[in-house]
Amino acid sequence: MLDGVSETLCQGEVVAIMGENGSGKTTLIEAFAGLIPLRSGDVIWAENGNSIVVRDSQGRRNQPPSMGLTLQKGGVCGDETVMERISVSLSVAGIEHSDDQIMELLSLWGLEHRANDRLAHLSGGQSRRVAILGGLAPAALSNSPLVVLLDEPSEGLDDSAKDILRSWIRSLSSRNHAILMATHDKDISSSADRVLTIRDGSIEEEIGKSLGEICDLPQSGERGDKTPVSSLLQWSVKMEVRNPIETVGRVTPA
Repeated sequence: MLDGVSETLCQGEVVAIMGENGSGKTTLIEAFAGLIPLRSGDVIWAENGNSIVVRDSQGRRNQPPSMGLTLQKGGVCGDETVMERISVSLSVAGIEHSDDQIMELLSLWGLEHRANDRLAHLSGGQSRRVAILGGLAPAALSNSPLVVLLDEPSEGLDDSAKDILRSWIRSLSSRNHAILMATHDKDISSSADRVLTIRDGSIEEEIGKSLGEICDLPQSGERGDKTPVSSLLQWSVKMEVRNPIETVGRVTPA
């Protein structure tokens, strides 16, 4: 576990977290997202001059600003299609979007031919591409700076997809989006401006190489009025209607 650690992620900055298995990389990513309780300290997000306590050790918890998020395990539902996965990622982040914009995103990641396929039918590498794109898409289509949190983003990706990932990381940074990623991959960490290495509960910091070519990203759009809660509720209802077996099982007496 991390002890006495204080870190700040600034607008347009790319920060990589490295360390051995179990050192706390994933814990730090999930703490930034407000997903786990804290034994001490707090997570504060600042936007437009306003500070929000996302979560603290006293039990306070607030909805964080819009962000992109990809967890190590993907966090996807096999019953949803590729287009639905990207759409819900954008909606939860409050980003207005169209089907044409989603198809453009999928094309850039070599996934346009699987747009209407369910995630359960994809290969492991394709599924991971979808998960990574789901985390990056909100920033790619946002006309205002966002934070993107990525946990082991290169895991399961082939060399071609890793090249796309590095290029997108630097391109999003050039648009003033901030990216925090946990990784074992030195090729991916080479795209960072700072590298944080966790050792024995403390963090060692060094200047990164900031490597990666800038690519053309889709034109950004406007923030929408949907909230993360309403978007997730709509998604949940759609998935339950599509595959009600688990729901029926939960309400049927044994």
